[in-house]
Amino acid sequence: MGPFDPPSLATQFLASPLLFILRPVYGILSSVRPDPYTRSPSQQPVRVVCISDTHTLQLSSVPDGDLLIHSGDLTNAGSLDEIQKAVDWLRTLPHTHKGCHRREPRQLV
Repeated sequence: MGPFDPPSLATQFLASPLLFILRPVYGILSSVRPDPYTRSPSQQPVRVVCISDTHTLQLSSVPDGDLLIHSGDLTNAGSLDEIQKAVDWLRTLPHTHKGCHRREPRQLV
């Protein structure tokens, strides 16, 4: 047996009995499981927009989407006035669902 030949079944079993047993079981289960979910052509995909580090800037151009996530640094100092202005700006955006990674905007006001 050469150095590049696959190991024998006995060698595979002795090296890792659990993998020796589970690999064929996984192969069998993989062959009988249903196909992965695919959406029908009539279903529209969810469009997610993620922004961050706006630091009180009110962006004039935010891509359209169904879900808007602001992932951090919404304000500079975190004062109530800054937060309120940022939340008011987020409310003007057309996204169906929007929020901050820490709190939902409606919880901030």
